[in-house]
Amino acid sequence: MYDIPNDIIETAKTGRGIGKEQFERLLADMTDFASQIANIYEKFFSDIVKGGEQYVGFEAIGDTETEINRWYETTYASFYKIREMFGGEICKRLADSVLDAVTLYPQEMKGAAEFLVNNSQLSDLNTAVLEDTLYDTEWGFPQISDLIEEKTVWDDEEFER
Repeated sequence: MYDIPNDIIETAKTGRGIGKEQFERLLADMTDFASQIANIYEKFFSDIVKGGEQYVGFEAIGDTETEINRWYETTYASFYKIREMFGGEICKRLADSVLDAVTLYPQEMKGAAEFLVNNSQLSDLNTAVLEDTLYDTEWGFPQISDLIEEKTVWDDEEFER
């Protein structure tokens, strides 16, 4: 289990997402390219909110900054879950794939991680994204609060042993 700093947990509890700086700080535990990845996602989120009117959970809040911050949070939470499920190396490769123009939606991350486990060619990942073969409707839009609830359950289970 990886720790999430308390200030970020408190920010996430507001329901207004996390900012770019917090996103970058969290990514720094996963990749050496956190700043570059955060910059790419900043443009991606701005484009999908302002141009595509795409919202976390398909629910519009009405405030552009909050909408973008909610995308940062769900994207980080997805990376976090990938690291838990598939390990740090797959998570790093997935995060670093953003540098190769493979900017993933959260619902594509689990499928992309499975793809990387079964296919060592990162260059083929973009093709899979374009073919829309990675999308997982069950994945949803994870939030940091979900991760904290899971950690509490895990801690309680460990305590009971």
